[in-house]
Amino acid sequence: MSKISLNILMKDNLCAISLKHLLLNLFNIDAQILDIKHISAMNFSDTTDLFITDDKVFSAFPDFFMTRKNRLAIVSDFGNSKDGSLFLIKRHASEKEIVSELSNFVTHSTQRIQTANELSQREIEVLCKVASGLTNKEIAERLNISINTVLTHRKNITSKLGIKSVSALSVFAIMNGYISPKH
Repeated sequence: MSKISLNILMKDNLCAISLKHLLLNLFNIDAQILDIKHISAMNFSDTTDLFITDDKVFSAFPDFFMTRKNRLAIVSDFGNSKDGSLFLIKRHASEKEIVSELSNFVTHSTQRIQTANELSQREIEVLCKVASGLTNKEIAERLNISINTVLTHRKNITSKLGIKSVSALSVFAIMNGYISPKH
């Protein structure tokens, strides 16, 4: 089985079961189908890599899903996302199109997970401090390291993630569960 943790949260149980079998047979991912009745009490931040939901569940729990946007595919009546910010799988597409979109979602998400997993624990600590708005000097003081070491970690983070701006690093940290969005 794949080491990817994928949860399916959908109102349509037949669709959820079908997706579970497609994921297992095509990508060797043993997805979990979860009961949406208890979604607000569930804690996925550290254990779930990917989610698939439908537009109705997404609409019912937007705060939950928007913080996990880059780990999410939504089954809907609409076409594919043109801006690349969300993975949309068209509900009434052909089998070939559905398999292609699932493949794109799994491939893209797996690459993102592997990239995030390449960060060292110290790089994650620095990323969190950067995303929290601290300066290099403040980060150095809080982590008890030199400013040059902070700069080296930031250079490595940028190189591994391909993200240069502080705002984009902040979004990455939030979307990957490293920090919580401030309300």
